[in-house]
Amino acid sequence: MRRLHMSLDLYNVLPEEKDLNILANRGGFGSVYEARRLEDDLKVAVKYVNKTETYRPSLYIPGYQQHVPLEIALTILANKGPRVPEIIQLLDWKDYSDHFVMILECPSPCETLEDFVGRQGGRLNESLARRVMMQVTKAANVCCQRQVFHRDIKLSNLLINNQTLEVKLIDFGCGDILRTTVYMSYSGTATYVPPEFHIKGKYHGKPATVWSLGVLLFKIVAGYYPSFLDLHMLKLHLWSRTGLSNECCRLLRALLQIKPKNRIQLEEILSHKWFTATT
Repeated sequence: MRRLHMSLDLYNVLPEEKDLNILANRGGFGSVYEARRLEDDLKVAVKYVNKTETYRPSLYIPGYQQHVPLEIALTILANKGPRVPEIIQLLDWKDYSDHFVMILECPSPCETLEDFVGRQGGRLNESLARRVMMQVTKAANVCCQRQVFHRDIKLSNLLINNQTLEVKLIDFGCGDILRTTVYMSYSGTATYVPPEFHIKGKYHGKPATVWSLGVLLFKIVAGYYPSFLDLHMLKLHLWSRTGLSNECCRLLRALLQIKPKNRIQLEEILSHKWFTATT
């Protein structure tokens, strides 16, 4: 990956008034667009992020001469080491005084997992859900191994190739460096907030990641987000659902325990029997 040498002249990004193809919904800080790298016609995603008054700080990374915007830094760290196809690749970036630009790989064809699940009728069969969750869990594991706390693993932050079913984790904008001490604020999505934050106002990174994976799995196999009654039954290890295998229900009960200490460990998830099932 090139550092600080990027010029947008190297990329063909259509002007907005010419039906720019937006890959991600516009958020409060910026937008993501399709583009082509001129030297080889490679399809890429160009992400513009505005630096507002509430924008989160930069981070020092060894080997870089200046502090790097946090989202860029986390994406760099998540990609440090052997290539992991389940994590979006950062190809280039440039930091400016009031915004920064990221050039990211752009899988094609692809759509968000949210759109993909919607086209499947709002839920996935277990075989397909298993294939998706195996990749998402691997991405979450690698991020934590590389000291990256994504903090916003959800349907719309996962891209899926609808032909190969390859999944990629994107958007580190809500993330932080993974640490062993507690976090006292939450910047992810409300539906995925771990209960310990509501109860005690603090949480740890890995158990929160496990919780988000549980919410994600629940949504894609049940077709809705867990209700208070669901969470109560899960806590008591009594939750089940017609049409779901016993192992799937057991995994959900292990992921969605109210007390963090009672949840399955992140490193143990892929060893669960549900992932070794053949049906």
